[in-house]
Amino acid sequence: MPNTMFPQTGAGLVAYVVPEVAPDDHRRAVRHGYTAIADKITADSRGRESGTDCDERNSHLVAKSVLELACGSGRERLARAIGAEHYFGLDLSFVALSDVGAAARRGGLGHVELTLGDTIDAELFEGDDFELVVCDSPVHRFPDAEYLRRALTAALAATGPGGRVHFGGIRDLPLVRAMHAASVVSGAPDDVAGSILEERWRRQLSEQDELLVDARWFRDFPGAAHVEVRPRPADSRESAAPFSFDVVAWRDGTRRTVEVPTWLHWSVDARDRAAAMLADRVEALGLRRVPRAGVAGAVKIARVLESRTGTPAGELRMLAAEVDAAAVRPEHLAALGARYGYDCRFSRAGGWPDGELDVAFVRRSDDQAPGSAPLPRFPFGELGDRAPANDPVHHSLLAEARAWLVPELRRHAAKALPAHQRPLVHHVVAELPRTEHGAVDLAMLPAPDETPGLGLLDRTAI
Repeated sequence: MPNTMFPQTGAGLVAYVVPEVAPDDHRRAVRHGYTAIADKITADSRGRESGTDCDERNSHLVAKSVLELACGSGRERLARAIGAEHYFGLDLSFVALSDVGAAARRGGLGHVELTLGDTIDAELFEGDDFELVVCDSPVHRFPDAEYLRRALTAALAATGPGGRVHFGGIRDLPLVRAMHAASVVSGAPDDVAGSILEERWRRQLSEQDELLVDARWFRDFPGAAHVEVRPRPADSRESAAPFSFDVVAWRDGTRRTVEVPTWLHWSVDARDRAAAMLADRVEALGLRRVPRAGVAGAVKIARVLESRTGTPAGELRMLAAEVDAAAVRPEHLAALGARYGYDCRFSRAGGWPDGELDVAFVRRSDDQAPGSAPLPRFPFGELGDRAPANDPVHHSLLAEARAWLVPELRRHAAKALPAHQRPLVHHVVAELPRTEHGAVDLAMLPAPDETPGLGLLDRTAI
């Protein structure tokens, strides 16, 4: 049963609804829901197993012994098994495991072992000395940051000397507004009114039920000698890729790292200054807060939607294109580094609010192949009092309450209350503000226009 209050406003009654559901019960429901999601991903990806993506960016994903968590829901199934001598796959979905097993048999991969299990069952492999533990797609479906912490800690404990852990596709918390702004504008006809886009955007934000994590949360992660926060390539098949990152955690100091002595803050002449310093063969050089094309434009759209200017879709796309044209494509900086014999690495460890990247160039020796230079140590930003992650379970609970509980309350009010006593607006909130004496603090209740997209207007005329 929900708690409901009916304060009076100038326009009518506002109902503040607080759903009462045991969080642990709802958390279990979310985890069971992951099985269905994994089954769908498996069905969508059938026949997509392929060779390893062993390019410079992914060279750390090639290993002789591999433990893959959620092995049936990755972008390319069994890619980590090809070239490995020992591969153990774990997945929560029986359907996914069946498909992966069939693919392994077709490919003659006799070294593949599979078992049914959740991601945190990596705890069962502590001390098994895997060279690589990888979880490459379902992190945004984890129930909370504590589950991610537990899974990542267990994965590190399953690696041996020189081992590393790769957790991919983590949604970037500071970029959630930009991610949904890009979503609502993408594909919308040019003449769609800004008010419609604003409503869709706010609704998507209110219904956000994926785990979002701030990259700064991984600073000084226990059990890791070095942690990288790598931005996801914007040209990925995933629409959320520009607003996601991968985490690579190295268990010990076997993989060499280097401090970057000089950091240039991005400006109009920073690229030219960097090129001149690279030509002088400095050991390492960094750039901070580099605006990223494809993300900077989405951030601009989000700000315009938030300002409620009513800008139509076509104009929003033009604004985004202008901002992106002034931003930087990471591949252009990578090409600049390659021209002078440097590895170029990118990071979201700074947690910059507009999605800016930190970039580091590390010089290779003449006999080193691309990607083999020491890893740069990127400075992590400070979280301060900011939340390191959202609570998708709680958010999912509120979204479900808006979807089915509010309509039920409306129907009940229509039957049981006279018209003048029916709420005009329903707000689903996490909790009611309280005074120091425990009473509901009416003055602190959010006004209808202060929580846009969360209140649901009763269409029945009053």
